[in-house]
Amino acid sequence: MNHYEILAIASGRFADTEVGGVIGKIEEILKKYGCTLHYTQNLERRKLAYPIKHQAYGTYVLIEFDSSVSKVSALDRELRLTPELLRHIIIKRDAVGTPRPLFKDTAIEERRVPRRQQKEKTLEQALETVEKETEAASLEPAKTPTLPSSRHEQENEAAPSKTTAEKPEEKQAEKLAKSDEDLEKELDKKLEEILREGV
Repeated sequence: MNHYEILAIASGRFADTEVGGVIGKIEEILKKYGCTLHYTQNLERRKLAYPIKHQAYGTYVLIEFDSSVSKVSALDRELRLTPELLRHIIIKRDAVGTPRPLFKDTAIEERRVPRRQQKEKTLEQALETVEKETEAASLEPAKTPTLPSSRHEQENEAAPSKTTAEKPEEKQAEKLAKSDEDLEKELDKKLEEILREGV
């Protein structure tokens, strides 16, 4: 007796509640050939890489069993003629395994974690830069005009000094407002990118 594993794809036209009947039929065929079942695992309905028999979806089923070598070819032939199955494959295994995920969703998540951490780090750095720039802008002293010494200079330069004193302050306020708006826009863009990539 050797240990084998069957990976079968049940047709996508069966609902999740009906797949149990298909699995039962596969198990009956195995018992008919004198196989000893170890475990059966329903790996759920998934989109196929390409259509098989005009079906875009299929339910994957994994079954481990023991059988004699002489019965495997007959078993394979009967499973091929079973209309409920789109495809199947029988593989010889070394020893009885334990139920395991066939599709490595955990591995994909593990690959995504460093990228997600990098994006979060980039976002944190961008926020820190914004905070530092706004802090630096608020700490910069406003330029004060120098007072003229004599009354005559005061009369001649009164109007220009007021305008020159007001303009730098207004310009600085406008620059701060504009830089704040630009930084907010950049942050919004980065957040949108991160959200689009599915973090």
